[in-house]
Amino acid sequence: MEQINSSDLVRSYFNAYETNERAVVEELLCDDFTFTSPVDDHINKDNYFAHCWPSCEDIHHYHIQNLFIEGNEAFIRYTCKLKSGKSFRNMEHFQFVDGKIKAIVVYFGFGLGNDSSTIVKKLNDAFATGNTDYVIKNVAEDVPMASRGRARTKRKRSSQEAAEIDAGCCTKRV
Repeated sequence: MEQINSSDLVRSYFNAYETNERAVVEELLCDDFTFTSPVDDHINKDNYFAHCWPSCEDIHHYHIQNLFIEGNEAFIRYTCKLKSGKSFRNMEHFQFVDGKIKAIVVYFGFGLGNDSSTIVKKLNDAFATGNTDYVIKNVAEDVPMASRGRARTKRKRSSQEAAEIDAGCCTKRV
């Protein structure tokens, strides 16, 4: 692979998702590539393609809002328009080594055009008041949670513990 700059690497990566070109993404990623998101914890390249690549079937277009490059790192903020017409925003942190993508960390944003702020407020209120039933009902089984002073786990039980510990301790945000 010819050496390309980091901005072009990121743009090529997102373009390959739009055009469903897995071979392009495979070439852009290091052999020891890792991917992290709120639902994936440092998964390897094979697991990344098994978990994440199928989503390209739903993607219509990425609109890059910001792309910041410094040294061997990049941050990107984008809006993704799905073929269904829905949209969402995310931010991603890229690390590069030898002209390839070494790691990506995704920070999920909210879908556009839905009432995400209401959902966030309800979840915040549930944590603040200790409403464990609501928290457990609305947290996926494999979402990492951490209670104060406790290790991260991927169980709904940890969200119940967090809600019980945080009850009355959180400042409700509006």
